[in-house]
Amino acid sequence: MCARKNGRGSIKQFAIFGLGRFGLTLASRLSELGHEVVAVDLDETIVNQAASSVTHAFVADATDELVLRGLDLKNFDAAIVAIGSLEPNILTTFKLKKLGAERIIGRALHGLHAEILSMMGASNIVFPERDMAVRLAHNLNASTIMDFLELAPDFSMVEIVIPPELVGIEIRNSKFRNQYKATIVAVERNGERIIAPGGQFKFKEHDHLYVIGDTNSLENLTYLIRENKTL
Repeated sequence: MCARKNGRGSIKQFAIFGLGRFGLTLASRLSELGHEVVAVDLDETIVNQAASSVTHAFVADATDELVLRGLDLKNFDAAIVAIGSLEPNILTTFKLKKLGAERIIGRALHGLHAEILSMMGASNIVFPERDMAVRLAHNLNASTIMDFLELAPDFSMVEIVIPPELVGIEIRNSKFRNQYKATIVAVERNGERIIAPGGQFKFKEHDHLYVIGDTNSLENLTYLIRENKTL
C-alpha cells in the first residue's frame, strides 16, 4: 500500500468495529488527524452520527464474514474491535484474523477477555475504562504529576513539572536513568517541545518533562515527587 501524505505524515487507513463512546471518539479523532476511517456498527442512529466525521460509515454486523470480506482488510493499517459486548467482540476478532487482517487492536472488558483476544490473534489489547481510571488516579494524586499513561503492560510514560531541586541541573547529572531507570524523551518549555534532549541539557523552572520507563520505576519516581523527597 502506497502511503500518501496529509501534512502531518502518512495517511493511514483504519477500520473500526463498534461505535460506542470509545469507538466513536477514536474514529472521530483519527479522522481529525487526517487518516481514512471506515466505521461499522449495527446501530443506524450511531452510524449516521459518525458518517459526517469519517471516510465511510456502514450499518452492518461485524461478525458477518461477508461484511468483512467486502472491506479488503489487508489494505488497512489496523482493524480496531471496539465492540462493548463480549461475544460479538470475540467473534469479530477471530474472523478478522481468519480473513487476513494484519494488525488487530482489541478492546478488552477484563483480564480473561484480554487473554482470549490475544489467543485469537489480536496484536494489541486496550482497556479503555481501566486505563482512564489509572490515568486519572495518577493525575489527581499530585499537582506536580500532569499525566500518567500506560503505553504497554509494565511500561508507561509520565509528564511531570520539574521539581525545584532539579532546576539548573543537567540531565546527565540527574538520577533519572541510573537510579530510577527512566528516560527523558522530551521537555516542554515555553510552549516549545524539545525532543530527545541531550545529556548537557539544563533544566529550567516550569519545564515539563516527558519520562518513559517501566511502570514500577515510574510509580516510585512519582511517589518521591509527591512526597517532596529529594531526587
